[in-house]
Amino acid sequence: MNREPLIRLAHNAAWVVVVVISLVAKTPSLLPATLALILGIIVFAGGLAVFGWAMAYLRQEVRGIIEPVSERFLEVGPYQYVRHPLYLGVIIALIGLALALQSLWGVVATVVLFIPLSIYRARLEESAIARRFGSRWKDYVRDTSFMFPPLY
Repeated sequence: MNREPLIRLAHNAAWVVVVVISLVAKTPSLLPATLALILGIIVFAGGLAVFGWAMAYLRQEVRGIIEPVSERFLEVGPYQYVRHPLYLGVIIALIGLALALQSLWGVVATVVLFIPLSIYRARLEESAIARRFGSRWKDYVRDTSFMFPPLY
C-alpha cells in the first residue's frame, strides 16, 4: 500500500490545524501586543523567506511527493546548510504567525503536531534520496544539518 498520499494529507492538514488554532486560541502574552505583533511578523516573514529561497532552488522538483523526481542533486543555496529548508521555513512561519496572533497554543501545536510530521516526512524523503544518490547522499548528510542548524 502506498502511504504517500496519506502522509501528504496528514502533513498538509497539520499546518492548516496549526493556523486555525493560532487564529482562534488567543492566550495572554508576556510581551506587549504591539511588540508581539511586530516580532511575529518579522519571524513569519523570515520563515517565508527561507521557504521562498528553497523553492527558488527546487523549481520543478517541487511536486509534494516523497520520491525524488529528478537526477539533479541539490546542495546549493539553503541546501548547503540544511537538508530540509522548505519544512524549516514553514515551521518558522507558523511560529511567527502564532506569535503575531498571540497564540501560545499555535506555538504548541506547531511543536507537537507539525514538527513531528515534518520530521517523519523528511525521513521518508531521505530514505528515497539515499536510494537514488547513494554515497553522494551520505557525504551530504555528514556535512549538513537535518532541519534545524546547528541543533539537528
